[in-house]
Amino acid sequence: MIQRIQTVFLFLVGVCMILFLIFPVWELNHPETGELYKLYSIYMIHRPAGSEISEYFCYPYSISGGLALISIILAFVEILKYKNRLTQVKIGMFNALIIVASLILLVVLIYFDQIELMPEVRGRYLPGLYMPAAALVFNSLANRFIRRDEKLVRSVDRIR
Repeated sequence: MIQRIQTVFLFLVGVCMILFLIFPVWELNHPETGELYKLYSIYMIHRPAGSEISEYFCYPYSISGGLALISIILAFVEILKYKNRLTQVKIGMFNALIIVASLILLVVLIYFDQIELMPEVRGRYLPGLYMPAAALVFNSLANRFIRRDEKLVRSVDRIR
């Protein structure tokens, strides 16, 4: 199980999605007033200008975080299903859909927040936004190696 390269890639999928939950995704800071909006995959923080108190908004953002949690669980379940490669491929495809849905949902929310909050100020993307993209790459590499193992096993069975 551990000696297979796809296990490493699936572990990296889980790590990237955990980092997606931890790292900030987007930040909007008004240069003149100092008003700050910082978006994480689960919530958004709004700190008004000159205030120490922050407001937290969870509703639409928590959907993306929930999808990330599902993706983490699927990645680790896929590691444990190493004896059944076809099931691994199916779980990997479903996990790719979940990762893409999480990323698209967050990008759409960022787009609408940019328009609604401060259209004159451009926000900046932070490292958390790139984690699902990296997880998607690792997931596709894991699926590729799982399929390669399945082809190898089938070719050996044919020879017998």
